[in-house]
Amino acid sequence: MEDSNFNGLRERLKNLHWPGFFMFKFIVPVEKAEEIFNICSSPAVSTRHSSAGKYVGITSHVFMASEEEVINIYKQASKIEGVILL
Repeated sequence: MEDSNFNGLRERLKNLHWPGFFMFKFIVPVEKAEEIFNICSSPAVSTRHSSAGKYVGITSHVFMASEEEVINIYKQASKIEGVILL
């Protein structure tokens, strides 16, 4: 994704206090979940599978130094096929 796709998020993140924890949420096909865990690992992670079992929702609370670190996580995740960024 282009950097301009994250301008709205960047503006909202500027209003938060850094460093601090940020909650990431993703929906991804089950077979791609490991890729999200590699990008955004944390001891505070929860998962929830869809009723059909094809997708998994992943919520992760990660300590971030700045809004740019958050944007970088989203940029990496956006490259995963089938991911939905929340």
